[in-house]
Amino acid sequence: MKFNIKPKDLSSKIVLLTGGNEGIGYHTAIQLAKMNAEVIIASRNKEKSIKAVENIKNLSGNDKIGYRILDLSSIQGVKDFAEDFKKDYSRLDLLINNSGGLFMSYGETQDGLEQTIHINHLGPFILTLSLLDIIEKAENPRIINLSSDAHTKEKIELPVSLSPKPKEYSGMREYSRSKLMNILFTKELAKRLSNKNVIVAAVHPGFVKSQFGRNSVNNPVFNFLFNSAMNIASTLFARSGEEGAKTTVFAAIDDSVKSGEYYDACAVGVVQPQGYDEDLALQLWNESAKIAGLNPDIV
Repeated sequence: MKFNIKPKDLSSKIVLLTGGNEGIGYHTAIQLAKMNAEVIIASRNKEKSIKAVENIKNLSGNDKIGYRILDLSSIQGVKDFAEDFKKDYSRLDLLINNSGGLFMSYGETQDGLEQTIHINHLGPFILTLSLLDIIEKAENPRIINLSSDAHTKEKIELPVSLSPKPKEYSGMREYSRSKLMNILFTKELAKRLSNKNVIVAAVHPGFVKSQFGRNSVNNPVFNFLFNSAMNIASTLFARSGEEGAKTTVFAAIDDSVKSGEYYDACAVGVVQPQGYDEDLALQLWNESAKIAGLNPDIV
């Protein structure tokens, strides 16, 4: 499926894009760079980021491309990143929380949290709230959170827990829960910013050809089988990285985009019932703020 997006001149815009050194994020960065935006990609892999920056510059003809090191699996690391970023930038026009992970084997971050929920939900939650003051200083700013139609596959049990027990762990289940959390966060943040000129939206990029989820199984035999299955599925069914990035770009620039919505294939998508549960969204917000050591009433 091909999507046609009317480009905009983003010459005066500053974009921060997490996970922009490969996959969907990389192609998102290229498309925004071609519209003359200043694009900063944030990732924990310095070598990949340096290479990506040079490629984006060459492909877009835009030299206003940079990178910063960000580890979404560290609570304090994300806070420090935000403070350092604000020393160099007084405003942020567009924040795209693109980075994420799929881990078929249980693992914990340095903060003792399950890695899927931490990297896919809590990290972007902390980053967004820590940068909100300079986002609000921009003219018509936007916050775009990458979710997935996988959010329809699972439900979040009450009370909300961000740390599943190792024996109960399922990589796909936690990935799906994290993507539902992305939608709940989007809707709660949009609600809290309803009196501000900030658009917050979630997107599903589709099944895209990328390295996402590869090498995520600890057992080498199962890892080989999983990678092989993903490669076959990608060849048969996946969108190209360029096409996969277009819904993100659409949500970032199109005038029709409304705050709090979830977009799929450059149009409003279908959200499962729990995605509209305001009480659940509030519980998730408060639990996330508690774990992150943030004031839940920061906004």
